[in-house]
Order: sequence, then C-alpha cells, then structure tokens
Amino acid sequence: MVFLLDHLPALTVVTLTGAVGLLFGTASTLLRDRRAILGAQAAGCTAFALHYHALGAHTGTLMCALGLLQMGTALPAERPRWAGALFLATVLGGFAVAAATWMGVLSAFSAAGFALGSLGRWQSDPAAMRRCFLAATLSGAGHNGLAGSLFGLCADARALSGLLWNLRRDRE
Repeated sequence: MVFLLDHLPALTVVTLTGAVGLLFGTASTLLRDRRAILGAQAAGCTAFALHYHALGAHTGTLMCALGLLQMGTALPAERPRWAGALFLATVLGGFAVAAATWMGVLSAFSAAGFALGSLGRWQSDPAAMRRCFLAATLSGAGHNGLAGSLFGLCADARALSGLLWNLRRDRE
C-alpha cells in the first residue's frame, strides 16, 4: 500500500481520466445488451470528455458532451418522437462544433467519428451498432493520434479487437 501512495502525486488528471475511459470503453465492446453497451459507453465518454479537456482537445471534449446527450436519447428501446429530433440536433451540433473549433484534420477525424458513432447509437440491433462503431473507432484513432492521447489510442485498439471479436461471434 505504501508503494502505491508513493506514486500517487505522479497520477495526473490526463492519466486517471484516460485509464477510466479505457476501462469503460473496453467493457462496452464486450457487452451483448444494447442498453448495457450504451451505459458503458456513457461512462467512458464522460471520462474521455475530461481527458480531452485536460489535453486541450476542445473538439473531442465537446463531441463527447454531445455523445452523452445522444446516449440518453437513444437508450430507450421505444423512443418518443422528440427523442429522434433531439438526436438529430446533436448530430447537426457535432458538425457545428467541428466547424467552430476547427483544427484541421484533427477536427475532421473527430466529426467523422462522431457521425459514425451517432449512426451506431441509433441502431436497435447490437450487431449493426458494432459495425458502425468499428468505422467510428477508425476515425477516432486518427483524432486520438493527432491529439496525443495514448489512452485514446489504447482504447481504439482495444475497441477494434473487441468489436471484431463480437462481430465474428454474432455471425456464428
């Protein structure tokens, strides 16, 4: 225990939030239930919003905030009409955020990942969700690489392997 306490000051907000985001992101790729997938994604998204904020990646921070709003509207299996309108507004908001915080390719990767993730979150079938998340993760890896997020890249690598594994399992 003393050993861990000796290194506690070395833990930063970037490290802690990245590790928590990685943990929940990994969990989301391994779950089978749609609501559980979205719940784990919401927890990871919250951690990564803080992580990106600490890194100064403003587009990623705001995209995570919009993603949280999306997950809340996409969670019910039977969605009221207003939820679809709010969900669409978050997609349009994602493009507005990318334009307002434009940092070139970094923002383009973030916006593309957000749009593909949005498409995935609206799916009712977990396999269809995973296919969209696969494409979103590839875009997210571009953002994370340019933003310098080691935890984001680790989460992307883990997400890709988990998504591919589950897509294979779904086919069998």
